[in-house]
Amino acid sequence: MAIKKDLSINFLGVECENPFFLSSSPVCNNAEQISKAFDAGWAGIFYKTVGINGMDEVSPRFDITT
Repeated sequence: MAIKKDLSINFLGVECENPFFLSSSPVCNNAEQISKAFDAGWAGIFYKTVGINGMDEVSPRFDITT
């Protein structure tokens, strides 16, 4: 019988079910991939850059927030 361990953490005041986060990378470059990561059990995603101004970047990992 498998023993279930509590892996939950509090990271800077944010409660997370586990300590596993994806880094900024091609595997989390759009909403569909991020949704799949959460469905697979990842606790969160880290981004290197978040902005509110328009960008002249062609990488799909960059987008404008509104």
